[in-house]
Amino acid sequence: MSFWYLSPIFESYAVVVAVGGALAALTAISFLVRRLTARQTAILVALRLLAIALLVVVLLQPTLLVTDHKKQTATLVVLVDTSRSMLVPDGRDGRTRWQQLRRTLDDVWPDFRELAEELEVKFYGFDAAARELELDGDRWKLPESPDGDESAIGTVLDDVLRRESRKRLIGVVLLSDGNQQSPRQSLPPQDPARRMADLGYPLYTIALGGDAGAGQSRDVAIKSLVAGPTVYVKNPLGVLAEIQIDGFANDEIPLELSWGQPNDMKVVARRTVKASAASSRVPFEISHTPDAAGEYKLTLRAVPRPGELVTTNNEWSTFITVLQGGLKVLYVEGAVRPESRFLRGSLQASEDISVDYLQVNQNAEAVRNQWPIDVGDRFEPQKYDVYIFGDLDAAAFARAGGGATPAAGYPALELLRATIENRAGFMMLGGTHSFGAGKYHQSPLADALPIAMDRLEVQNFGEPIRDDLHWPGPLKMRPTSPRGLRHPVMRLGTGAENAAAWSSLAPLDGANRFDAAKVNPRAEILAESTPPVGESSGKPLLLAWTYGNGRVLAFAGDSTWRWRLQGNGNYHRQFWRQAILWLAQKEDEGNSVWIRLESRRVGLGRPLRFTTGARQGDGAMLSGATFTAELQAPDGAVTPITTIRQDETATGTIASTDVAGDYQLVVDATKDGVPVGRATARFYVEAQDLELDNATADPTLLDSLAKITEPFGGEAIYPEGLAELLAKLKEAPKSLDVEIQTRWTLGGQTNDGAILLAIFVGLLGTEWFLRKRWRLV
Repeated sequence: MSFWYLSPIFESYAVVVAVGGALAALTAISFLVRRLTARQTAILVALRLLAIALLVVVLLQPTLLVTDHKKQTATLVVLVDTSRSMLVPDGRDGRTRWQQLRRTLDDVWPDFRELAEELEVKFYGFDAAARELELDGDRWKLPESPDGDESAIGTVLDDVLRRESRKRLIGVVLLSDGNQQSPRQSLPPQDPARRMADLGYPLYTIALGGDAGAGQSRDVAIKSLVAGPTVYVKNPLGVLAEIQIDGFANDEIPLELSWGQPNDMKVVARRTVKASAASSRVPFEISHTPDAAGEYKLTLRAVPRPGELVTTNNEWSTFITVLQGGLKVLYVEGAVRPESRFLRGSLQASEDISVDYLQVNQNAEAVRNQWPIDVGDRFEPQKYDVYIFGDLDAAAFARAGGGATPAAGYPALELLRATIENRAGFMMLGGTHSFGAGKYHQSPLADALPIAMDRLEVQNFGEPIRDDLHWPGPLKMRPTSPRGLRHPVMRLGTGAENAAAWSSLAPLDGANRFDAAKVNPRAEILAESTPPVGESSGKPLLLAWTYGNGRVLAFAGDSTWRWRLQGNGNYHRQFWRQAILWLAQKEDEGNSVWIRLESRRVGLGRPLRFTTGARQGDGAMLSGATFTAELQAPDGAVTPITTIRQDETATGTIASTDVAGDYQLVVDATKDGVPVGRATARFYVEAQDLELDNATADPTLLDSLAKITEPFGGEAIYPEGLAELLAKLKEAPKSLDVEIQTRWTLGGQTNDGAILLAIFVGLLGTEWFLRKRWRLV
């Protein structure tokens, strides 16, 4: 259909008439005064009027409108979930979700073929990505069984929209269980669903499977395990774990704990657990006591049950380091103060030092009324390597009624004294109720401490703190010369570095008063305060001596925690570690390289960070070392790992964890080209079955996606409603006829304008030529 119409300039016929009339009048006037023959006049008037007529026509803008109808190509996209979670048998009569899907499509293949005659129908199978399915006869070729290891609905929807971006979609049909399991799934499915709504495309979702899919699938899975990562020889290793039991209500589930080298694992413990409901998570404990040092693999396994769809989640493995000769420290503290918290933190930073902490709130009268405290067998010989007493009054150990001798009145401290004499280390820290102020002059520990104390030094509870028993701060601590400078407890560096390190540390807030006259002549003064101006020596702060076969330190201070706050945490850790090593008589151990893994178990393909370093014999960090690392994979492949130096340590990231199994990290350390040592650390990369570890269907997700496109016809339908949906879509092509209008305006196109201009110029040029010839100009 077509028709003409006029569009005068300025939308006004009056303007066109006025312009045409004015030009015609000027033409008539111009020829009245000329003396021409009738023929000449007629020719010139005709040329002028033709030019005016042409201009008037252009000003009227005659337009031709042609209307036509054209059918636009339409596409229907069908997405079929081919991930392995579709194998879960939670349908009617025990059918799997895949069987439900195939049965649903089998009933409507003829409808799809009929629909394909009027529009384009495209089938995609998807898991982590979408793949177009081929047409095989009158139906599209589905895989025999879903085998996708991951499913990513958001990524797949986005990919399909991009592939079909140049086409008009009448809808997308999504058949899935809604179970998303993909580590690479970074796009929420709601995002492409909103884009479909913006484009006016409806999304039709068909949910397969029920909410209780995992429970109906009958599965046993170890969900968590906490153990280690280190334990000492002959110490029990407790394993805390959780197991998810679905579909085996009231069944006994056998569990086995295996231990050993990866190629020589033995079952070392067994137990059973039971679930009281069809689907429940059960926490439990199991333990093993290692009898030899080394690095061992630990595997907790739930024995597979008949009917389990997946068994890869029945095991959980990790690696445990068993330490030989690790130092055990008992720290007994009588007051809540910063020193105890920071001191324990520094000691526990060492993998070979284990700290047990006993807190006694001696400032509470109700607690003091319950004294003596029960220390159990803690003071028995060989129970601990080192004992630390904080601000704790000796009365905490006094037997009711006392005794004729210190040994009788303080039986626990008498046992501790004998344990120290038998090679244990002991250290007392400064405090309000430490040393003589804490009545230790009358206890068995009076003989073990390197200072003399008397009955006049007692600090009673509830009374003001006695100034005569404490040096006021600030007290700058420094090694004595020459003994302190040479002693392994006081070495924070070599030569001038040691002096500079101590000079950089924050001063102590104060200290217990050790008068020189009361220091045992056999004791070594390792540290003192910086002497006041005009004096040659400072106040004694740290004393060391040997008692029997044991070693003892008496430290007057209780505020080394300020070193940590000042930013010298490395010196704080070094000082306290060296003190413990000396007390335990292990200060002469050689250089050792160590590796600290962020985790001993990682997911497939996940990065693992680590830190490595080396210690000197005195426990201090070895500076200037170079670290070379390599990774040994389960298949024997060796990959170099880049390390980055950070002060005295190095860090690195392991990215090559694409194969499940046992890995070993090997680090070699050198300094100035000379080998320092080697360390190894093992870790386990779990074999994940993402699809079946958590195979619960999620119809709620599919419903929410369809609802986003609801204004444009999107909806969530039951499998039985697919035939009705296809019948509705058969009518859609009729509404896709598009009315196309073609508009042509005289002079509106480039070529038209050029032609009209040429004609107009030609008419005026001819008129001018004739005027010239007839001598009118």
